[in-house]
Amino acid sequence: MSETQPKPPSSSTNSIVQPLGARLSTLVLKTHGTPQLSRAYLQRIMMDENTQYLLLAVVWFTSPPVFGTIT
Repeated sequence: MSETQPKPPSSSTNSIVQPLGARLSTLVLKTHGTPQLSRAYLQRIMMDENTQYLLLAVVWFTSPPVFGTIT
């Protein structure tokens, strides 16, 4: 009995996700500087809309697709 291995993401997905993640993380680093372990830094990062878009993209990318409509 063989175990099934999870399939890696397709190369087309990687070619889209990697540049976007790199661009957004670079944008956040340039705006707020190097990461620091302080409450003020965390508040600045969480209030930045680029960080919020990054977190939203991660949630959408990792959640299963929803099939159906709301009527």
